[in-house]
Amino acid sequence: MTKPDLLLVTSRLPYPPLAGDRLRSLHLIQRLSRHAHIHLLSLDEQAPDAAAREWLATYTATSRVFPHSRFRAGLQTLAGLAGSRPLQVSYFRNGGLRREVERLAPTMDLSLAFLERTAAYLLPLPGPKIIDFTDSIAQSYRNSLARTRSVKWRALYQVEIRRLAGFEAECVDRFDRSIFVNQRELATFGRPDRTRWIPNGVNAALFDRPILPPSERAVAFLGTMNYQPNVDAVVYFCAKVLPLLGKDVRFYIVGNAPNRAVRSLAETHPNVVVTGFLEDPFTVVSRCAALVAPMQTGGGIQNKILEAMAMGQAVITTGHGALPIVGAVDGSELLVADQPEAIAERTRAVLDRPGEHMELRRSARAFVQAHFTWDIFEQRYLEELQALLAPAGSPFQRLRQAR
Repeated sequence: MTKPDLLLVTSRLPYPPLAGDRLRSLHLIQRLSRHAHIHLLSLDEQAPDAAAREWLATYTATSRVFPHSRFRAGLQTLAGLAGSRPLQVSYFRNGGLRREVERLAPTMDLSLAFLERTAAYLLPLPGPKIIDFTDSIAQSYRNSLARTRSVKWRALYQVEIRRLAGFEAECVDRFDRSIFVNQRELATFGRPDRTRWIPNGVNAALFDRPILPPSERAVAFLGTMNYQPNVDAVVYFCAKVLPLLGKDVRFYIVGNAPNRAVRSLAETHPNVVVTGFLEDPFTVVSRCAALVAPMQTGGGIQNKILEAMAMGQAVITTGHGALPIVGAVDGSELLVADQPEAIAERTRAVLDRPGEHMELRRSARAFVQAHFTWDIFEQRYLEELQALLAPAGSPFQRLRQAR
């Protein structure tokens, strides 16, 4: 049976999935490759290694990775200050990729831009098209502006917010579907005819991990540690909450690419451990009494929270961190607190009485298993592709009839 052809444009090669956006695009390709021929065009700073080439051969019909130079991208960003497009659109502009999109797009049944930084490649083209925003970066930056301590990031937020807001609205108007992982973010656009909520899933293997009592008097944070909202969260926790817990409580900061601000936390706090990249970060998280996610800034779906809940770990987060986990109830599937004293109180309760929180941990796993899996992600994406392609009498119509 003939499958439809889907052109997918990404700003980074999805493999290996070392950050949240790569994880989502990797699963998007793996899942949709069951139903369509995936033609991937991507930028990346490095050429694909053997493992990446094997992954591409397995899941894509064709693929091409264009070199992305940080130096050249930086110059393009500076030049972009004179324009009106978001600076990150300028950063990811590539003439070779644009020409290949223009060549391939007319032969495709559908085109998909992953993240708004690639949207400009598809905006002027006809035919059915989707943008997977993942996050509304304008809203994320707006939330972050008042809270982040980084002078560099505050300056970036101030320049980008207005540009991003206008560009995101334009994308929602001109793409046939705009996909978000955060239900509250898509609601602000007021276009239910064009916007959809499709949250991430989690690694199904996490559901098979035994739910065991903690083996250390410790808590952990999990995430990519050069991502500013994650940096803001751990800096906040070390400054405001950790001193209230006592020196016997260890705090593990688990995740790849810790920047200087994160690494310095281990130098100034004897009970802080910065692990860097780990092949299996969940081994460390499982030893702890809880995962803490004191998010102050950022947006999106908070993969770190979903993954910890899936493995049956107690999660302590802020209202900002809990907001995207639609349907989760404070005290039933996770624990929510916003002030340092309240976060410390809930953390101490889990540390001192871990047995009392076993039911919460089991409920957390059951909740994620029911609402946030990659199977659900696949089905919702498939419904959107069917809705866009079936009315045109494309091969997808025959695919739907055969299912």
